[in-house]
Amino acid sequence: MPSNVDDLCQTILKVTECDRHGWDHVRGCFVDRLSATGGFPAIDTGLPLPRQFPLGAFLTYPILNGDPRKVVLVRGAVYVVRGQHYSFSPLACPPSRHFIPVHHYKWTQGIPERLAARIVQLRQEGAPYWTECRRFLDCIHSSGGRIDLSGPRLLVAPCTPSHRKWDALKALILPYC
Repeated sequence: MPSNVDDLCQTILKVTECDRHGWDHVRGCFVDRLSATGGFPAIDTGLPLPRQFPLGAFLTYPILNGDPRKVVLVRGAVYVVRGQHYSFSPLACPPSRHFIPVHHYKWTQGIPERLAARIVQLRQEGAPYWTECRRFLDCIHSSGGRIDLSGPRLLVAPCTPSHRKWDALKALILPYC
């Protein structure tokens, strides 16, 4: 179930297992989905998203210094922070049991312009998150308007359908869960 418009969770959870153990939320992490070139193509509504964005990567933390964690399943009464990145409830499903890849199809046509507009909005609001957008724009500017797919910190790999470097990505994130 998506936690917002640009998140698509590929894993189906066993809700009854969470009920049985008394867990009130399940966590996961972004797998940023990219085009084969690192560019930002328009979405073709006639093709499945995974074919248009065949690569998985880890951009949100290494480039943006943003929080890649997501709460992907939550009971209605549990408070989740803005952006669905975290809950303070101590009743989380252990990540060793379920830690869900959240396929993040954000990096599409118009993303540089959307992030530039977001910088203006967030700065006006006094929100510190504008620096994440600025880091991303600086990064793609330095690599010719694309994401440099060769950076080893980005863990770029095909998603067929799972991200081939998911275990490495999880190992980086789990200490912070």
